[in-house]
Amino acid sequence: MASSDSSLSLQLLRSNFIRVNTRAQGLSEALRMVIACVHGNITSIIFHPHLCIKDEDVNLIAKGCPHLKRLVLPCWNLISEVTMRNAIKGWTELESMTMPEFSQWPGYSDPTFIMLDIREYCKSFSTLKVIGCYTEHFAATALLVFRRLKVLSLRCCKTTLKAILSIVGMRHLEVLNLSHTLVQLDEVSEAMPLSNVFETMDGQIAFKLLSSKLNLRSFLYCQNFVSCSECRRMMDDHMTHEDESWRNDEVDSLDLGEYNHIANEGAMKRIVESWPNDEVEYLQLGEDNRIADGHF
Repeated sequence: MASSDSSLSLQLLRSNFIRVNTRAQGLSEALRMVIACVHGNITSIIFHPHLCIKDEDVNLIAKGCPHLKRLVLPCWNLISEVTMRNAIKGWTELESMTMPEFSQWPGYSDPTFIMLDIREYCKSFSTLKVIGCYTEHFAATALLVFRRLKVLSLRCCKTTLKAILSIVGMRHLEVLNLSHTLVQLDEVSEAMPLSNVFETMDGQIAFKLLSSKLNLRSFLYCQNFVSCSECRRMMDDHMTHEDESWRNDEVDSLDLGEYNHIANEGAMKRIVESWPNDEVEYLQLGEDNRIADGHF
């Protein structure tokens, strides 16, 4: 708990690897005690993907943290749709969320409803990070609902070229992170690193559209997957929550950095120890939306 920035970090607290329905009330009791001590002033909560967050935990946070601005909740598979929707209605100050892919939302009638609730009740929502697969369904829903999104991170996601092209419709987007992303040219082709996709004709068109139609301040992607350990692990299908890469992000406001570090957006340290600086292409776009280094 970092009292100076009203943040609660549970990113080191994790359940057993095999999920069984026999856990003690430890997490719920801990949440109840912390929330009672800070009198509703928590603005940021981070959960480890292996924590078995249940309805009772979300209900505690919803009632005790009305001023929540940032939520990192990578695993939703034990949280019901009703509970999540009710919680979102109370988080009217929510600005940033890290959420899992749609397949981690079992029993939800339609994930679109959750996103619609975020748009309706969280008027300041501007930052989204997705963990897992950014499917065309997810992309279409995000485009429909989050047109005013400012920051989108699909770091280490698997997606399709069509899903990436849909991002062009997010005209208010300022920061786009596609680092270490694997992309299929279509739904039947094998996934490949984004840098390889950008070498194809369709990929070059996508790149031009992203850079010309969006007023991006930052467009991050991995330029050389051969020398990048993150990309190689993605290609080998070895990306898991065990390697803790879910904490990292090239976008400062999303990077959790070292285990016990958590801070507000203005003070967030950029920790990039897991990749050399030359492995990530960091494009600064000028007022005319031209790419500074003249790519494509």
